[in-house]
Amino acid sequence: MDSTTAEQELLDRLRKGDVAAFDWLCLQLETPLFSYVRNMVKDRCEAEDIAQEALLRLYIAAREGKVRSAPRAYAFSTAHNLAVDAQRRSRRNGSPEAPERAGQHNAASASVERRMLREEIDKALAMLPEGQRSSVMLREFGGLNYAEIAQTLGVSTDQVKVWIYRARKHLAQMLDRCGQFVGGQARGA
Repeated sequence: MDSTTAEQELLDRLRKGDVAAFDWLCLQLETPLFSYVRNMVKDRCEAEDIAQEALLRLYIAAREGKVRSAPRAYAFSTAHNLAVDAQRRSRRNGSPEAPERAGQHNAASASVERRMLREEIDKALAMLPEGQRSSVMLREFGGLNYAEIAQTLGVSTDQVKVWIYRARKHLAQMLDRCGQFVGGQARGA
């Protein structure tokens, strides 16, 4: 049984009032959902709050019968919208960017090289147009397939394929073989 079928069965059980099904659904979604949001908002606590809120909204919507299929896409769509709202609030309030993850990681759990590589990748990702960045992050950090990404972002599957192709091409141009940021400008949405 593939994960989509398993998630659909859990959603069906949840709609019937099976809270244990929601627990299992959360176990499958929480790590990729948090990873995706964490790459959007940078602040760990805010990312946790957004991921939890997205899962709570999934639970409520499923119980009300508003989610009939694709619980993963619904959760990621909700989390994406909440993260974008958080980014807008942060910019509107003039809040400085949250501290980079490098300062939040325990030195024992992450090597300096890995942290530096991640910072370089983050720089390159930040230069991509929103559609490309969201698509590639949902694919790589969220584990969503093209159809789920399309549903999450409200665009066609073909548009998602184009965005991911362009994002990968631009990332390859902006990063050298060692992951070092060499600059460049991402063009085209």
